[in-house]
Amino acid sequence: MPRKCLTSSLSEESVSRILAIGQELDHYWHIMSEHYCKKLDNAARENKQLHELYDQLLQEREQLQANILRNANF
Repeated sequence: MPRKCLTSSLSEESVSRILAIGQELDHYWHIMSEHYCKKLDNAARENKQLHELYDQLLQEREQLQANILRNANF
């Protein structure tokens, strides 16, 4: 018994609706990917800023510890 092709049993209108839904989904996922790319860029930028601040704070701590040792020797 030959298999019946699904699209042959659908009307042109049904096929058009299915294709439109597919295009809407593609558009949705494109928008979502852009949204999350922006969020990822923002998170990466914030991470870089926090890393720079962390490095700066480490340097300040080292300077303060050096000052404490210098003052303790007087």
